[in-house]
Amino acid sequence: MTSAGDPRAAPPVRRAGGRLGVAVFWLPLIATAAALAARPPHTVDGPAHLLGAQVLARWHEHGIYPHFYRLSWFPTPNLAGGLLLAGLVRAVGLRAAETTMLIGCALGLPLALRYAITAVRRDRGWAGIAALPFGLNYLYFYGFYNFCLGLVLCLCCVGAVLRAAPQWRPGRTLRVGLLLLATWFTHLVAFAVAVLFLAAAVLVGPRRRSALRASLVAAAPGLGLTAAYAVHTSHGAGPQWSQPGGLLIGLLTLHTPLVTYSRAENVVAALLAAGLIVLAVRSRRTAGEHAHAERTAGWAATAAAMLYLIAPQSLGIEFGLINDRLSLFPVLFALLWLLIRPIPTRAAASAVLAGLVATAALALVRLPELRREDRRADEFLTAVRFLRPASTLVALRFAEFNPDAGRNSHWDPIRHLSNRLAAQTRSVDVGHYEAVFDYFPAQFRPDRDLRRAVDPDLTGLERVPPRINLDATLSDRGVDFVLLVAGRYARPGPAAQALATTRARLAMGWVRLGTTAPTGLVEVWARAAPRRAAAG
Repeated sequence: MTSAGDPRAAPPVRRAGGRLGVAVFWLPLIATAAALAARPPHTVDGPAHLLGAQVLARWHEHGIYPHFYRLSWFPTPNLAGGLLLAGLVRAVGLRAAETTMLIGCALGLPLALRYAITAVRRDRGWAGIAALPFGLNYLYFYGFYNFCLGLVLCLCCVGAVLRAAPQWRPGRTLRVGLLLLATWFTHLVAFAVAVLFLAAAVLVGPRRRSALRASLVAAAPGLGLTAAYAVHTSHGAGPQWSQPGGLLIGLLTLHTPLVTYSRAENVVAALLAAGLIVLAVRSRRTAGEHAHAERTAGWAATAAAMLYLIAPQSLGIEFGLINDRLSLFPVLFALLWLLIRPIPTRAAASAVLAGLVATAALALVRLPELRREDRRADEFLTAVRFLRPASTLVALRFAEFNPDAGRNSHWDPIRHLSNRLAAQTRSVDVGHYEAVFDYFPAQFRPDRDLRRAVDPDLTGLERVPPRINLDATLSDRGVDFVLLVAGRYARPGPAAQALATTRARLAMGWVRLGTTAPTGLVEVWARAAPRRAAAG
């Protein structure tokens, strides 16, 4: 029998605590993965990425892809995400590939925060689950898979930097460099913020000269690729800015990174923000054992917040939602700063509990809108029965179904669903937005670019009602199938008038195949004399 002060009595206590930490971290992850696998959400841009992955995965199998697309392997951001999704499509099919990507993006963030925390506090890896609500963020439901992967890899870079900062050895420098390179190939914003964290580590850490040399070596490949891409790209336009006051409120209340579907989410987000701020204010101000790591995370969070406030919201239609992307980094860096400080385990557990409660509350608040979107998307996808494989199609929308969250006025989960139909039938969708930007590998051939033929400035097809060259769309060199989307919901005025004009034009030489059930969301028209499928 051992006494209370016998050191042999300590290991069982530690093992019990360890088992509790394992449960606290992994059980919510498993539950989230199961929920996403059972009913993956329909995202706005996800179908476009899925079609791009299908083109990459099936390039040599279907002649219609080489006929309309070309592949560019110039190193660009987004390349890694596209290749990963293409590999998943090849291995497990369309639906499972997208579901796997959704699960990976959501669960990757808590895992990456765990990796970053354990660089400093090996006993507190379980607190990484506090990042779970931020894995299910606004841009996640938008379908920005590449950015979400970049967010995960950015935190992995943070963990590698914190491990390397005490003494930059060649192996550690190589690991940081490889992670920075991987981050660059998923998203440029994530790479830039990872470099910002690296700079903070150099400025506040020990051995500044050696740290600076090692950091330059680690960052050099990504910086070189950035310069090459800046020279290569033909896209980008004048910046558009958001109001700094609104940006600050959006960050402090967590509206910008989290709120997606409903205004009620603002309450959950604000309560989570308030709870984390209270914990941060009440945390001890004395320097801990790893003071340089704390200072690095704190200064990086401050710098990321400043970057968020001064950055433009967009650089033309090609580079948008920049502030929305940047909003996640100061929050995650601040969360890391809080959890690596010498705060009591009870305080760290409070941060975790706040994150888990917020995740559950956001799920409940989002559920009604998610169900409505599921019903619309499921009906939309039944239009596949009218389509012919290896054909061309275009979707024209005459109403939008925007959530009431007060965010992007063009948030509509059915906006790119025609891309999913094209992926399922191994066809080409004129509205495949990936194919008109040079930061994706599968691009429309200039001499067979149906998108620019019907929508020269690339802004008219996604409007409601669309503003396109309808004659070019319906000409013999145009498309095989036209989908009229949400026609029954068209409001009197321009939308209803455009719908009537389109139907009248289709009545001359086109056949109405039918509509989807039960609401008639999608009306499908086919060319009366179908054109021969494109050969290789």
